[in-house]
Amino acid sequence: TPVSEAMTPRELSDLMHKYLEETFAPIHKHGGLVIDLKGDSILAIWKGSSDDPMLRRNACEAALEVADAVRRFNRSNDAVSLPTRVSVHAGAIFLGSIGAGAHYEYGVTGDTVTTASRLDGLNKHLGTNILVSAEVIRDLSDFQAREIGTFLLKGKTQPVVAHELICRAAECTAEHKDAYAIFAEARQAFTERRWEEAKNKFMQSDKVLNVDDVSRFYLKLCAEYRSNPPPDEWSGTIAMDEK
Repeated sequence: TPVSEAMTPRELSDLMHKYLEETFAPIHKHGGLVIDLKGDSILAIWKGSSDDPMLRRNACEAALEVADAVRRFNRSNDAVSLPTRVSVHAGAIFLGSIGAGAHYEYGVTGDTVTTASRLDGLNKHLGTNILVSAEVIRDLSDFQAREIGTFLLKGKTQPVVAHELICRAAECTAEHKDAYAIFAEARQAFTERRWEEAKNKFMQSDKVLNVDDVSRFYLKLCAEYRSNPPPDEWSGTIAMDEK
């Protein structure tokens, strides 16, 4: 994170306080609970006794508003520029005291938490702002999302289907919907090893979206797989060697 060297510790502290205020607000507004802070990273949960579409909807609303809040924060000052990266996953978690001996902490653990963290890292590789899993976005037709692909994230044994959460459905333009349809066709061709067709369609979606980092991620893979095809049993899953 670029930070002005002219800032005093007090000024930096005040700036981070303002940042956290702005990002906490959408989480609390939509019923989330902030569990942990690590630097400028926030871990929040929406808890329920069973799968509840409203919890998933609230988490998606908060994700979009957090991204907006960070963009406003970055525009409001020249001293620091923070990236907007949000990830959301749904599943079972363990919530309680963790530790041993004289040291215990209250927090959350479990595969769901780890997968959400890995999705956040995937944002960096894809150039996306908000990634949600298929478990989160299913049946939520009031959001515009596009399926990005199936990824075997570092340290995981089961792949996850990642979707880019873009906006509320009513806010999406017809031109962008067309571009996302082209992207879906490109991914289908990619999965079926039709590298040249996939390349042409990814180039088209990149052009319509006026630079699409996800399409460019796939364009690199198309070039790589044309020279070094994946094994016969490959089904389109992309293994990520880095977090």
